[in-house]
Amino acid sequence: MSDSEGASYTFAGGKTVLGRLELLLSLFVAIVLFALMSLRCIDVIGRYGFNAPVPGSSELTGLGLCLLIFGALPVVTAHSEHVSVGLLEVIVGRRSRRIERAMLLATSLAALTLMSWRLWVKAGELAAYGDGTSYLNVPLAPFTYFMSVMSVIAAIIVMLQIVAAFRSLPDQP
Repeated sequence: MSDSEGASYTFAGGKTVLGRLELLLSLFVAIVLFALMSLRCIDVIGRYGFNAPVPGSSELTGLGLCLLIFGALPVVTAHSEHVSVGLLEVIVGRRSRRIERAMLLATSLAALTLMSWRLWVKAGELAAYGDGTSYLNVPLAPFTYFMSVMSVIAAIIVMLQIVAAFRSLPDQP
C-alpha cells in the first residue's frame, strides 16, 4: 500500500503469497463468470430454440453468483475498489480523507468479521441439516463455508491496510 488515502494493497504480481492468491482468485472468478455466461447462453437457446431449458439453471446461476461475488471480494478489497461516497469531503474538504479512510477501514473490518463469523455458523447449521437446493439438491454448506473463508481473507486484507495506514502517518514532534 503506498498511502493511507485510498491506495490499494499491492500484491506484487504473483511474487508473494498475496500476489499468488490474487492471481488464483482472479482466474477462479474469470472461470466462474465464463461458466455463468455459457450456462445462460445455453439455457436461453435451449429454452427458446428447442423448448428444452437447462434443468436447475436458476439454482446453478445463484450458486455461481455466490462464487463470483465472494471470490472477487478479497481482490476488490485489496484494491480498494468498493463503491464509496466521500461524505466528509463535501463538508470538511480534502483534509478529511484520512479520517474518512480510517472510518471506512474500521467499519469494513467490523462488517467483514461479523459477516464471516455468522456465515461460518450458518454453514455449520446447513451441514448439520444436510440442506441443499430445491431442484438439484446441491449441498449449500460448502458454498456458505466458501463465503465465510473469502470474508475472512478480505478482513485480513483490511487489517493489513490498517497497519499500512498507521505506518504512513507522519511523525509528530
